[in-house]
Amino acid sequence: AQAIERKRTEEALSKSEADMRALFAAMTDIILVFDRYGRYISILGTNTDLLYKPHDELIGKTLHEVLEKNEADVFLAHITSALTSRKNVTFEYSLPIEGKTFWFAASLSPVTEDTVIWVAHEITRRKQAEEAQRVSEARFRELFEDSPVSLWEEDFSGVKRFLDDVKKRGVTDIKAYFESHPKELAKCASKIKVLDVNKAALKLVHAKTKNELIGKISQVLGGNSQNDLIQEFVNIAAGMTEFEWEGINNTFDGESIIVSMHWSTALGYENSLSKVIVSLIDITKSKQAEAALFASEEQYRNLVDNLGEGIAVVDVNECFTFSNPSAHEIFGVSPGALVGCNINKFLDNHNQRLVKQQTQKRKKGEHGVYELEIIRPDGERRIIQISARPQVDNERGFIGTFAIFHDITVQKKSVEQLHFRSRFDELLTQISTRFINFANIEIDAEINTALRLIGQLENVDRSYLLQIDTNNKTMTNTHEWCEIGIDPQINSIQNQPISAMPWFFDRIVDEPVIINRVADLPEEALLEKKIFESQDIQSLAVFPMQVNQLLIGFVGFDTVLSERKWEKDSTTMMQQFTNILSNALERSRLIRILEDRAIRDELTGVLNRRGFSEFAKIELSRAHRYDRPVGMLLFDMDHLKQINDTFGHSAGDLALQEIVKCCLSNIREIDSLGRWGGDEFVVLLPESDQSSTNCVAERLLTSIANHSFVIEGNPVKLSVSIGMAVDDKTKLTLDELFRNADSALYAAKQAGRNCIRCVPKAK
Repeated sequence: AQAIERKRTEEALSKSEADMRALFAAMTDIILVFDRYGRYISILGTNTDLLYKPHDELIGKTLHEVLEKNEADVFLAHITSALTSRKNVTFEYSLPIEGKTFWFAASLSPVTEDTVIWVAHEITRRKQAEEAQRVSEARFRELFEDSPVSLWEEDFSGVKRFLDDVKKRGVTDIKAYFESHPKELAKCASKIKVLDVNKAALKLVHAKTKNELIGKISQVLGGNSQNDLIQEFVNIAAGMTEFEWEGINNTFDGESIIVSMHWSTALGYENSLSKVIVSLIDITKSKQAEAALFASEEQYRNLVDNLGEGIAVVDVNECFTFSNPSAHEIFGVSPGALVGCNINKFLDNHNQRLVKQQTQKRKKGEHGVYELEIIRPDGERRIIQISARPQVDNERGFIGTFAIFHDITVQKKSVEQLHFRSRFDELLTQISTRFINFANIEIDAEINTALRLIGQLENVDRSYLLQIDTNNKTMTNTHEWCEIGIDPQINSIQNQPISAMPWFFDRIVDEPVIINRVADLPEEALLEKKIFESQDIQSLAVFPMQVNQLLIGFVGFDTVLSERKWEKDSTTMMQQFTNILSNALERSRLIRILEDRAIRDELTGVLNRRGFSEFAKIELSRAHRYDRPVGMLLFDMDHLKQINDTFGHSAGDLALQEIVKCCLSNIREIDSLGRWGGDEFVVLLPESDQSSTNCVAERLLTSIANHSFVIEGNPVKLSVSIGMAVDDKTKLTLDELFRNADSALYAAKQAGRNCIRCVPKAK
């Protein structure tokens, strides 16, 4: 009767869930805009069926005009919090809509100083599922410990493979095959592996230990076991994952018992049959009563096995008086070790206070669910969810707490990792955007900022970028961020030979180098270990920067104050960050090349007219600001046409290059040399008065006149005509200074070439 009632309940629950799923499938999020006073400003493209009131009755109204005061106060407080903190605020709430209660998960985001966007996602179905699951779990857990059903956890994967092989040989009647081949039946039966049995199984067959029972399983099987085995294998061969039958077993005392057996694959093992739960109920005296208990036990056992939940009783002094095996596993202790142990042994001060607060609630008769962080004996921290209810004696006096533990560490870490990944992705997008939009001269500052942002997010002590000079085979620390109190290393790692770290560079070429503990580096990494220890590094993760499959450097992250176990997700995201830096550096290099080409003369390599003008204007502005003199030499090559006509234009190009060589060897680094056009060159001389400018002109004239080069075996002499102009006090513009030098150049040509003429005073 209980089984039938439970079946009806499950069918009703299933139908209810299907109805609710269809009802909510078409619903979308609700998007609202509120001002700081809780006034409905806008309602954006949402399912109006989920609004508390019709659209027209909400716009322009405040929360206090629409909702009950308590609800309006809470909602307005969340709006105020979002506007004040300038951060997202999330919470859950319920509202009655058309006679039904709907649950929503809300996210408030500040838009302006006075408005927020309210996004509400309907979560009613999830809330109903959580409540149904909680009720179901509580019902089955309370039945578990008192159930007399014996459970056998067995591995039938070998049986399945054997049966599959038999069918491949063309056998279609499994029952007839085994009846005529008893040796094959025995061979198939030997493939069954008993993995575990519960205490009820030991009691059922009067065995003392699990090892005794598992080791002498044949002693339990009755005389009719052959027919039972054949039918069992027939069911498995037919693809059944659950079936029942009755048979006769023997106890270790030689007593025969009638048992009802239930064979079922565990959830997730339907294909391999590597985990099968076989339950045995002694129906010799009371078949029906035991069957009902078996069903409850089976459901509860499967639930506990899959969820890993622990059950325990804690007395008024917060000491364990009872705990099941799953509780031992959760707390990381050996079986039976929890009983008599105080729960505070596993807690830090904060969580001890939390347990005391919860115990006070139990004393008042309150039930509760809360989360607790425990510290296992090996130091590992785990987060558990506790469902607790008070235990009382016959006089209703409080005697302890009945607790169910659920280890939610993995779920918590998954959620935290998702949040972290979201923050990391957002930061990578921000950094990538900044690198795309930055001016090229700002790249160093941008890289340092990026290293700081990622370093702080990853909670490391130092992050840095080293670039490799492939020609000289050296590495240089070009950018670095350090946490406060951490010694920087950038000045000590300049032009260091990569040969000093052979083990490291053998690996960084192809993949990241992840070191959780420097002290554990192998013997072949002795050189690297000494270097890392000299910098107080305990753990590090280093990622290669590659351009066109060439290693150009690497980005590293160090922990100095403590060791760090680098998680896979973190290292993957850090490599993505490194790739962004690689692309930014390559983009900067290409921009510099393009910028340089835009201001350089392709033939001679000196500044072109545009480039010279930009530098000259800057220098003239500086000279005018500080009232300093500036000289200019404008000259062109004598008889270039004759060289072109005699030896060809390639010889003329070579002659121009020779002129440039002579000029560069006779001017200062602060002077600017440019090719103005054709065979005409110009030199700007900062901090150069009339006398100094004339000296440079004389030096250039003499150097070029004394220089010769050979073309097709013929020595060729070179000469130039030079026009000189000086801006001393008059603060000429670049055009004015150039016109003066041009006039002087014209005078030099008129005077017979290979000479210098000047304009003594600014015009």
